[in-house]
Amino acid sequence: MPTTPAFELPYPGPGSPDNVPADLYALAGRLEELLPTSGTYEPTLTLVDRAASATTPAPWLWSRIGDIVTVDGQIQITPSTTGQVSVDASLPVPSNLAANGDLSGVMGSGVSSATAGLVVAYSIQDRARLQFVAASTTAVYFGVHFAYRVI
Repeated sequence: MPTTPAFELPYPGPGSPDNVPADLYALAGRLEELLPTSGTYEPTLTLVDRAASATTPAPWLWSRIGDIVTVDGQIQITPSTTGQVSVDASLPVPSNLAANGDLSGVMGSGVSSATAGLVVAYSIQDRARLQFVAASTTAVYFGVHFAYRVI
């Protein structure tokens, strides 16, 4: 927590700004942590199971309020064979994920051979694991949405 907030506190009156009580600065710092932040990022992708390639056609969007981060993006995955396909993606805000349930989300596609997938935490490397079942080796575009807590 910062010792001085990024925004201005009201001047307390006679004396100097140093007369502001420490707990008021602490409160201002906590309020600052709750302010929404957002941005874009290019996730680092790692091919895990049955994935020949994976690319993101555009930067992914993220937003954070308090300790909750949500992420939205698109990904194209080309399976190397049929079956469960897994690709890992880096997080925009680091977190110490301990279990699959610490991060959860969904993937959707309009392609009939692979219409849905899930996103879970890969706790060993603190990344998002994107999974779906491929019926063919044709490239599939997915919309991705997931959320996690910064731990």
